Amino acid sequence: MTDEQKQWITSTVPFLKEHGVLLTKHFYQDMFEHNPELKNINQYVFYNLPTTSERQEGILEGFLDINKIASLPQFPGTRYYVCGPSAFIQKQFQDLLAKGIEKRFIHFEEFGPGLLQLN
Repeated sequence: MTDEQKQWITSTVPFLKEHGVLLTKHFYQDMFEHNPELKNINQYVFYNLPTTSERQEGILEGFLDINKIASLPQFPGTRYYVCGPSAFIQKQFQDLLAKGIEKRFIHFEEFGPGLLQLN
């Protein structure tokens, strides 16, 4: 990664800290609205401290823990997507493997300068 890329990423941190949750929420709402074929996608969101209305929307409290999802879908060919920093992805990856999910169905996007190789 170049110094310029690192500087650009670093400069976005304050904005993302303040508005990241809202941006993500709007991104998914827009994506589902404009792509009705994605209606069968199950999304699970965890916030450290969700508000009462966020809980009513189905947002779970605490750090993401796949074991807290009561009915994690495991249909043949289901794909799982995990985004976050390396240590976070590694935990979710291992938890999915422990649930019997095949590596080839687990996809991830790492936030940060490092590149993680799990599959």
